[in-house]
Amino acid sequence: MRSRIVVVLVVGALLAAVACKKGPASPPPPTKCSSDGDCAWSCEGFDDCCPAPCGCTIPMHAADKGKAEAFNREACTPARRKECPVVGGCGPAPPPRVLRCRAGACVSEAAGGAP
Repeated sequence: MRSRIVVVLVVGALLAAVACKKGPASPPPPTKCSSDGDCAWSCEGFDDCCPAPCGCTIPMHAADKGKAEAFNREACTPARRKECPVVGGCGPAPPPRVLRCRAGACVSEAAGGAP
């Protein structure tokens, strides 16, 4: 009888640990770029539960795009996604921008070289 109680307590503790599993603690550090070709536009940033509705404008290393989407699948609960604003429409297209690798980070710059 005593061994059954111990087994029930151990199984209960394991189930509670699995049920209380939290999402990812924090996003991984960004991958450093070494050239402009390493960079890509993304619709989602890490821990950003509201994807850009009017175009993918987040500069990041191409290797991080899939990582951000996977991170958000775990971290963005339905409740968090419900908090996203509703967009009635997109305004005029912004001026063209290009991706650049600057000091190991992917950034967006105005086309033509002006920041």
